Amino acid sequence: MALIPVLQQMFRRRDAKEWQIILDQAKVPVSPVFGIRDIVHDPHVRHRKMIVGLNRNALAMGSPMIFYRTSQKKTTPAPQLGQHTAEVLDSLRRR
Repeated sequence: MALIPVLQQMFRRRDAKEWQIILDQAKVPVSPVFGIRDIVHDPHVRHRKMIVGLNRNALAMGSPMIFYRTSQKKTTPAPQLGQHTAEVLDSLRRR
């Protein structure tokens, strides 16, 4: 456990981008850990159309699985409380 404070002090000397370059050059597998704001603005995420609008006020992550020659399923927001109650009850009555 004595190594952790030493490493923390050392890693504070540079920012994440600098460490990524240094570790990439040393062939150490490394990747930044993104926060929500970083993900939304990431060029790769945008290119893959990973952020989808659910409505005017909400965004969500799209599926990371994108297959050749298939369209992505439309993402919808979670249902409101009781939104499908009538449909469910009707389907049960028909049994």
